[in-house]
Amino acid sequence: MEKDKPKAEPIEIEKGRLYWISDSQAPKCKTSKASYFCIDNNLEYEPFYEDFGPFLDAIDKNMDMIMVGHISAPNIIGDNTPSSLSKLMVTDILRDRLSYDGVIITDAMNMPAISKNYTVEQSTVEAIKAGCDIVLMPSDFRRAYASVLKAVNNKEITEKQIDESVRRILILKKRRLSF
Repeated sequence: MEKDKPKAEPIEIEKGRLYWISDSQAPKCKTSKASYFCIDNNLEYEPFYEDFGPFLDAIDKNMDMIMVGHISAPNIIGDNTPSSLSKLMVTDILRDRLSYDGVIITDAMNMPAISKNYTVEQSTVEAIKAGCDIVLMPSDFRRAYASVLKAVNNKEITEKQIDESVRRILILKKRRLSF
């Protein structure tokens, strides 16, 4: 098992819990094809805050950035949209419900979960529309950049949203570069 990947014993998937799981355990997850996570929950289920506990802890400790992975959580989102492209996950839950105002970064956009299912233009624009501030490692930076400019010009993404992302990034840079 790689160093950065979480270790987990075989588990029983229970309703309303978020688990770190290994590749060999992924088939046990009935609601997600994503490796390393399984979510079987909905927003009305009581343990919502238990499921998002690591995020709440990070927010309480003023974590500079939170990375949103490409996990699908159909019982929360309603379909198999990756969390990194979901406004419900990024803006409605992470920003609004959990009150996080730091920088949100996507996981690498050149990963197969994104690159095999979305064009560079689609994934980049959808991540920003979802509320991500930084789109990490698109497979073609120039096409990603051009798609953001086009989306802003077409008013698909507002300048206000870009300005808010820039503000969060500059605040982080100022805080971390002020030794």
